[in-house]
Amino acid sequence: MADYYFCRQLDYCQGFAGEVEWTVRSWRADQGFDEYEQGRREWLEILLQQGLQGPLQANARVRRIFTTIAYDPDRFRRMILEPAFRQSFHLDNEELNSIMTNDLALLKVSYRCLNALLFTEAAERIKEALV
Repeated sequence: MADYYFCRQLDYCQGFAGEVEWTVRSWRADQGFDEYEQGRREWLEILLQQGLQGPLQANARVRRIFTTIAYDPDRFRRMILEPAFRQSFHLDNEELNSIMTNDLALLKVSYRCLNALLFTEAAERIKEALV
């Protein structure tokens, strides 16, 4: 998969009126786009991998867990504090502290969890830990 980016001058955009000359690379760096891009790519990999396997045959519990992980970060953070979750994902105290205070760290763990929930042989054990 390849992405292509370009700069386009729009009437409402005042960025081109400034003294800084922007390139796609400099704009991406200035906006912190690479962190966003890392998360976007991992999410796309999950979606594409599932798409290649066909429609997801998930029961209500898996759909509920998926929804929490994907769309309710506060509740997911609370789930992470459960001993069964920490044990299933081998989270040490340092990583746990990072997850509790850093949204990007939480996002990375959410992708690990979604991958494990949807695509690994250990999925049943993980589902039990997340109930």
